[in-house]
Amino acid sequence: MPTNASSRAAATCCKPQARSPEAFGLPLSQGMSLMTEDTIKRRARGLDRAFDILDFLKEKARPMRPNEIASGIGSPKSTVYELVASLLERRILETVGKDGHVYLGRQLYFLGQAHLRHFDFTREA
Repeated sequence: MPTNASSRAAATCCKPQARSPEAFGLPLSQGMSLMTEDTIKRRARGLDRAFDILDFLKEKARPMRPNEIASGIGSPKSTVYELVASLLERRILETVGKDGHVYLGRQLYFLGQAHLRHFDFTREA
């Protein structure tokens, strides 16, 4: 089992760098123009961590407590608890049992179904 330091290094080695919308040729919306670059980077880092949580749960294939997830992805517990709360609110994660375990939620299924309606497998094959 890798140490937290090695799992953090492995988890961050291949991640794309956070960039502002302008870096992709996208105009900043009026609301985003008020955000500082630091705010944009923090939100992007939070989004990366949210995806780390989802990927970790997918790989482990079982419900886990937020503190176990934090240890597994090498992120601060407070950050993981905040992200888990947001993901629960949006039904991306769901609670399992009464002891604080969470797992991938049904909303992911509905997002996948929406993708399938617009994805032509015969064209991609």
